[in-house]
Amino acid sequence: MKAWIEVIIPVKLQYRDMPFPEHTLKNLCVLILMLPAPWSVRVDAQSSAPPNATGTFTVNVVDAIGNQGIPGATFRWVVAGPRLHLMGNWTSDHAGGSTLQFSSLTGDESKLWAIADGYVPAEFVVRRDLAGALPNACTVRLERAVTVGGIIVNEAGEPVAGVEIFMESAATPKTEDPSPGPEARDNFHYEKTDGQGRWTCHHAPKQLQSARFRLIHPDYVMVMVGPEASGRPEENVTGISEAELLASRSVFIMKRGLTISGRVLDSNLKPVEGAEVTGGDYPVWTPAAGRFSLKNRPAGVTLLTAQAKGFSPQQKQFSVSNGMDEVRFQLEPGHTLKMRVLNAKGVPVPGARIAAENWRGKSADQWQWDTDAQGRLVWDSAPTENMLYSISRPGYETVRSQPLQADGREHRITLHTRLQISGSVVDFETRNPLDGFRVFPGVLHAGHHDWNQSLVTNGQKGKYAVALPKQDLPHILRVEADGYYPEISRAFKDSEEQAAADFSLQRGEQIGGTVHLPDGSPAARAQVSLCLEDGITVLAGGRFVDAGDGAIQETDGQGGFLFQPRHGVKMIAVTHEQGYVEVSLDDWRESNELRLKPWGRIEGVLLAGAFSGKNELVQMVRVGQYSPRLQVNSFTALTDHQGRFTFERVPPGEHIIGCLIDSKFSHGRAIKINSGETSRLVLGEGGRKITGRVTAADGRELVWESGNHPAFLQAGLPSLTIPELPDGGATNRWLRAYWDSAEGRARQISEVRYMLRFESNNVFHVENVPAGAYECEIHYHEPSARAGEPDACLGIMRKAVVIPELQRGQRDEPWDLGEMTITLKASAH
Repeated sequence: MKAWIEVIIPVKLQYRDMPFPEHTLKNLCVLILMLPAPWSVRVDAQSSAPPNATGTFTVNVVDAIGNQGIPGATFRWVVAGPRLHLMGNWTSDHAGGSTLQFSSLTGDESKLWAIADGYVPAEFVVRRDLAGALPNACTVRLERAVTVGGIIVNEAGEPVAGVEIFMESAATPKTEDPSPGPEARDNFHYEKTDGQGRWTCHHAPKQLQSARFRLIHPDYVMVMVGPEASGRPEENVTGISEAELLASRSVFIMKRGLTISGRVLDSNLKPVEGAEVTGGDYPVWTPAAGRFSLKNRPAGVTLLTAQAKGFSPQQKQFSVSNGMDEVRFQLEPGHTLKMRVLNAKGVPVPGARIAAENWRGKSADQWQWDTDAQGRLVWDSAPTENMLYSISRPGYETVRSQPLQADGREHRITLHTRLQISGSVVDFETRNPLDGFRVFPGVLHAGHHDWNQSLVTNGQKGKYAVALPKQDLPHILRVEADGYYPEISRAFKDSEEQAAADFSLQRGEQIGGTVHLPDGSPAARAQVSLCLEDGITVLAGGRFVDAGDGAIQETDGQGGFLFQPRHGVKMIAVTHEQGYVEVSLDDWRESNELRLKPWGRIEGVLLAGAFSGKNELVQMVRVGQYSPRLQVNSFTALTDHQGRFTFERVPPGEHIIGCLIDSKFSHGRAIKINSGETSRLVLGEGGRKITGRVTAADGRELVWESGNHPAFLQAGLPSLTIPELPDGGATNRWLRAYWDSAEGRARQISEVRYMLRFESNNVFHVENVPAGAYECEIHYHEPSARAGEPDACLGIMRKAVVIPELQRGQRDEPWDLGEMTITLKASAH
């Protein structure tokens, strides 16, 4: 038998996404470990000294709440490459620390797995920087877990021993990493049933709805189980009571699988030794006779793949049933794929990762290689058809979905260098280099900054280097260090390829304190947000939406929080299921003990003329600029058959509530919400119906039913004078300050719009408009001929109008604005 030894380590082994059955280990000589990713984890890393053939890596694992060290946590280091393999196991000491050793086998990207009793397992990636150095330390924050369990039986009610229960996430987030390693499938940790079929897992996430449990056994059909959800059930997922899972009383039933037996032959009908046959779970390998057997297949149609070195892989579909005939694969000689990866100067790129993206509509992540010292790859077992490949290497732009033919010719692929920025970071006063600072890449978009947390780089001894993926927007960097104000770089363009940026950080005031519940007890896991001059905090369903700029964090078990210095802090906002509070920076300086106040609540009714506004959308917006804004979806309500609506968990303060007409905010009314109280209002009360008609000045026909035509009445206010400022950022800051001032708040309340609705013959109307002076503004848009492109504005009509008061004894008749004309430019079609 032709074989080789990859690695021999006394640990649980796994091939791709499935573990090797224990009863087959004695027959295997190829031991390949590929355990994929778990739930996400926060990691703080520090850069290393210049790389050596061997070295050490320090890991500190702490509780995500309170930052207490976790003793007894287990770490595993996995080396990336053509074949992932495990380098070793380590355990954290009494303080949660452990020193791991790595060797020259460690490539540009490695993975570390961490698990501790009572915590959700985690995986994190360790990458070399542009100088080829690995970080020398990191801190991993693990989330506390809950315990779940149950019993697994077969169809006869008998306990099934040896079932492996893999915990997975319901939806793996799409990675933004431009050079990802093997596909993550969340099979980082599993439990196993005992002789009574019982199992217990101490590592399930508290949000059990995000967890799925995959049950694997070599003799039974795989089962996917998940907590029952109130919404639409997932396909192929069996629901189970969350309460029973938490009480370890859940019962799962596994069905015995059917057996598929067969042979793998070559084109001359000779047996193929060492061929791999898989149907998704346990793969098997053929001995000298070329025979195989799979015992856990479900009845019905199944898809099997057979592959062997020197042969083209083959995929066949079978109908599985009792007593089915032996299946046969006849493999053709393999086709040869040759590739060479070069940089833009024609220099070979060694260690470039080449990965097949898919084969016949299925993931092909089993086919991955690294180029040799000359940038070459030769694969002599390629399929006959064209396939798509991705080619990546740290520091280069990834080439995705590259079609290549295994025709024996050498295909040359060019990788282009990413924008590389390096520089120094020093203390502003002492000019000494800083240690442990963090570099956040981002882009400049429409006057504000978008930060990419997945590309954060850590620096040491005053030096850093980053490689940024190509963007259509200017790149920027933000540098942070504990006890210092952050600093933002100038903008960079991709065409610069290499650039330098030095930073000089000034010491500043840290913002910390303690949050208490309304009863005075500590508020653990409350969200605290810094409301910034140039940032926006969004409140949604009683929680803040993290904008990715580090301005939001959770309190620890004692209600404590601590932010590093930040420029432009306007206020501190805190949210928790039991309440909410906002304080100014001056108030915080007087006392950093913050007490939550109960949420407010709104009950209202929408009137539409003389009838209740049933099944209409009502929306609430915040007055001012620095307080957290209200997310549209969380603060939009549908009225019932009597026009009634409610809003729960409303932060105290000034708000405006209005209805949505053609998705546009209309008839807004200001309301002040007090803590712990239910406020009531009637929306659309009073006023009168307004009508009018608009025609084109050139007599052309107007079609209001298609396209987007903003048309409204708005209170006639003097134009807002905006000063000339040096850039868009300064203008945005001025506008935010104005809209948060007393004058700006009053203007925001007064600038209520009443959206017009068009009928046939260019006639429009709007209900419940109070008397007063208004400007009627009507836009006429022509729909774009191409999907996704904005409509073209052909003209705008503006006219001052006055709506008189309805006199006593006067009938409530519509007020007609008469006929108005709009001047339009020529159509683009």
